[in-house]
Amino acid sequence: MSTDGFIVPPPGLFPQAKPAAAPPAPVIEGAPPAAAATAPPRTEPTAPISIPSFRSVPLGSSAPRAAAWHLDCADGQSVSVTGVVLLGRQPAADAARPGARLLAVADAATSVSKTHAVVEVDRAVGLPDTLWVTDLHSTNGVMVTAADGTQFDLEPGGRAPLTPGSKLFLGEFLIDIRWA
Repeated sequence: MSTDGFIVPPPGLFPQAKPAAAPPAPVIEGAPPAAAATAPPRTEPTAPISIPSFRSVPLGSSAPRAAAWHLDCADGQSVSVTGVVLLGRQPAADAARPGARLLAVADAATSVSKTHAVVEVDRAVGLPDTLWVTDLHSTNGVMVTAADGTQFDLEPGGRAPLTPGSKLFLGEFLIDIRWA
């Protein structure tokens, strides 16, 4: 039995449903008895069913997770990035980025703008996920320190890729970039 695109449960996983009994035929006085059903008896298929093998996972453990980008913020927050994240003191939703996650950071130095920057994953076909930061014309700017120590400031509205081990500064607020 071919079931391309569907998962077939192994035999015996679900109890076999018993066919419902047909309601008794009404008895009409003077009528001949009802004829026996002439349909052939029902038979089960005899061809073997292909059952995929499954790897068992012991109780209490979890299956391995796929690696993802993480932002480790100076205020103790650690956030997984799978799409678009707007960062700031009190980030506001942006019609140009519907569904973006809002991440408010606690900046004691008050150097972070209300909506300071956007960090987003770009999933280009055939390429690994790339993490990008864009300065949203913030007051105190965005600076990136690459894993090799190279530092650069983004122009207002500028965009740059981030790599694992990079440090992102929103004003004076530090965010470590991690791939795990």
